Amino acid sequence: MVTGPPRADPEAQTTIMNGGASSNGRETRWTARDLVAAAALGERWAWDELVGRYAQRVWDVARNEGLSADAAAEVSAITWMKCADRLDDLLDGSPIDEWLIAVAGDESSRRHQSFPVRSAAGAGGKR
Repeated sequence: MVTGPPRADPEAQTTIMNGGASSNGRETRWTARDLVAAAALGERWAWDELVGRYAQRVWDVARNEGLSADAAAEVSAITWMKCADRLDDLLDGSPIDEWLIAVAGDESSRRHQSFPVRSAAGAGGKR
């Protein structure tokens, strides 16, 4: 049975049940650092919690850059793939939310450079 990372932080923002792993059935609150450590060890519940906690922020970065929903979905996917590839690097204590926002911003900028966003007027003059 998965028990999760060794320490729980009662001040963390998100509560998860960890698939019932707690012997007393009480909810456990995990820090982002705990979740990164568990996800780096291959714990699916931790990865799912990280995505659930930060997916909206990643999406918002892309959309706030003016990207379409399809382009924002691509930026989100790339950001999460890079995160999965770099989990071990994130164990140094770097705030994952800041890292994700930076990567999503960089990917959004790349997307703009590759496929400039056209205004409705520039796309034929009709709205």
